[in-house]
Amino acid sequence: MSIAIAAAAIFLLADGPAEPARIAEAESTAQDRGSANPVDQADAVSIERAEAFLARIDAGDWEGSWELTGTPIRSEISLREWREQVAPVRAPLGRVLSREVATIERASSLPGAVEGEYQVMQFRTRFENEEGHSVETIVMKMGPQGWEISGYFIA
Repeated sequence: MSIAIAAAAIFLLADGPAEPARIAEAESTAQDRGSANPVDQADAVSIERAEAFLARIDAGDWEGSWELTGTPIRSEISLREWREQVAPVRAPLGRVLSREVATIERASSLPGAVEGEYQVMQFRTRFENEEGHSVETIVMKMGPQGWEISGYFIA
């Protein structure tokens, strides 16, 4: 069964560009992931942003994750609405036992979205209260300040 979290949230905006030291760290971490999943600099930055967002979700920090979404989504969905949509789906899954980047696909268009530069990231995640692995999908869109989170789904 596929569960969409904040499906009404079309464009979530992550914080501005990452600091150079954090970008370098993300690139190093991404390169350490091994040759089975080569990651370029753009991927490293988007992975860093996605992982920061997921860390807030994992901690039950609904406000912190909402704040990472930026102005466009915050004008569409309130913190209360975000919490009401995300918490009942994510909290019961429990803590993360493991998470790894499974795929990163690039696209210039996605169904129901405006044309642009996108990355669709899928993480293979094992949760404490879920049998087997789940797939967390984060859709990133290139915006004026870099990669922006524009969707989050768990299946």
